[in-house]
Amino acid sequence: MKVDRPHEFCDGMDISETLRNAVDKCCKFKTGKIILPRGKYIFKDEKSIRDFKNLMIGNINPDTKWGRCGIPFNRAVSFKNCDNLVIDGQGSTIIFEGLIQPFEFINCSNVLIKNISIDWNRPMFSEGRVLNNENDTIKAKIFDNYFINGGEPVWSFQDYDPATRRFGVFCPFCRGTSMELIAPQVVRFKFPDSGRVQIGSYLMFRHIGNYRPALYFFNCTNVNVENVTINANPGMGIIGHSSKDFIFRKLKVIPRDERIMSVNTDAAHFISCTGTIDFEDCYFQGMGDDAVNVHSFYFSVKKRFDDRTILATIEAVTQDCLFDSPSAGDCVEFIRRDTLLPYASGKIKFVETDPEDWSCTIRFSQPLPESFDNTDLISNVSRTAKLRFVRCLVKNIRARGLLIQTRGVIVKDCTFDHCTGTGIHIDTATGWFESMGARDIVIRDNRFIGCGYGPGTYKRTSGISVLTECEIPVAGVHRNITIKNNYIKGPGDTGIYISCTDGAVICKNNIEEVKNAIKIQYSNNIKLYENRTDR
Repeated sequence: MKVDRPHEFCDGMDISETLRNAVDKCCKFKTGKIILPRGKYIFKDEKSIRDFKNLMIGNINPDTKWGRCGIPFNRAVSFKNCDNLVIDGQGSTIIFEGLIQPFEFINCSNVLIKNISIDWNRPMFSEGRVLNNENDTIKAKIFDNYFINGGEPVWSFQDYDPATRRFGVFCPFCRGTSMELIAPQVVRFKFPDSGRVQIGSYLMFRHIGNYRPALYFFNCTNVNVENVTINANPGMGIIGHSSKDFIFRKLKVIPRDERIMSVNTDAAHFISCTGTIDFEDCYFQGMGDDAVNVHSFYFSVKKRFDDRTILATIEAVTQDCLFDSPSAGDCVEFIRRDTLLPYASGKIKFVETDPEDWSCTIRFSQPLPESFDNTDLISNVSRTAKLRFVRCLVKNIRARGLLIQTRGVIVKDCTFDHCTGTGIHIDTATGWFESMGARDIVIRDNRFIGCGYGPGTYKRTSGISVLTECEIPVAGVHRNITIKNNYIKGPGDTGIYISCTDGAVICKNNIEEVKNAIKIQYSNNIKLYENRTDR
């Protein structure tokens, strides 16, 4: 089914009804091709605009977990059960309004999205300048292109340099403190550390935590995203959940010229995916969190029924607010909670999921390990996607460039330029319950410039940090890591930090303007040679 030129579009036209009709036809025939004549379009949805207005006057909690256990949210279009699907914008831009998820793909295969930009008329953040700070109150002038009525929640705010367009080091989370309008575009709000905010400094205010992604993929296979730009979104840029094989070429998640911020949180986030997630020649700037995060989740034991059967849950909210259930046939690792070190493996025979209870009953093919303890965690190694990240630029973002919690990774010929956090963070954590210990990682021929000076910096490291966030750090959680021929330039205390690792080669790196070029803790079998430093 090809849906091409339903009628001639013109710049500024409301495309909502026409696009929804085209999507309905694709879903009816379970395939289709949507081609937009090049132009700039508006997508309006009355409910999403109304929800945005209610958010901005304080009638909606900006921390709402939209999508969890039936909490409704607004969708622009939803493709379901489609194969061989093409969306070609031919260079078009769609400008959305309000609280809405632009594109959703459920149970789709062979999807191609290309030549399209996603933007927002009024993004879910504002920018302004501090006029005064006293008596635990900040007074600020909000710039005219971010219209303010009063009552807007301040979920978080952060300082930034208007000349370099770089985020600063101060980023508190106020969690809903609201703005009081005291003059046209002039507001004040309570903040107990107001004295830390300098008069005259520029601030970016986020009015919401994390709504829904611009592109959402659940249970999809073979997704190609080419020459797509995401200028703004009230949540993450992209989420892939329980999906297989993504290719991104010339993806841009970047702010519009006059804005400091692009998407509210991560640019791209992948949960329990398989196959390969492949980025090449992509550009990330101005996000409120990491550029890319790839992981699955740890399952905790709620109850043990017998020697093969448990009731399990996830002690965290997933990024799309859906319970991340395993499947029969999946292979798992049994992991000590205090160290995150795997000690045994197993295979799932049967799963029954209760999404309302946020739990699942799991029966294993073999008896549980003899040393199994109800405090242990379980990691699903069958839901492990490889990551390829080549010739990409990550610039001027809040937090880390890459958060790697998967296996089979190559990062090559990329630039990480003034991320407030560590450029690449290899991790696994009990705090977020994101698994798993990383293995078979190659990081080579990259440039890390000015990273690790603010939020998202781990172990005061600028370039690359490898660690676990758990009670007891031990060697062997991460394995087989190569860090070769990278250029790292401060300002952090450390260039490369390695811990909880068994087997790493760190060689031929050029590390400048840090106190410690390389720091190693709680690790075995680390080889160092031909690394250069200016110290």
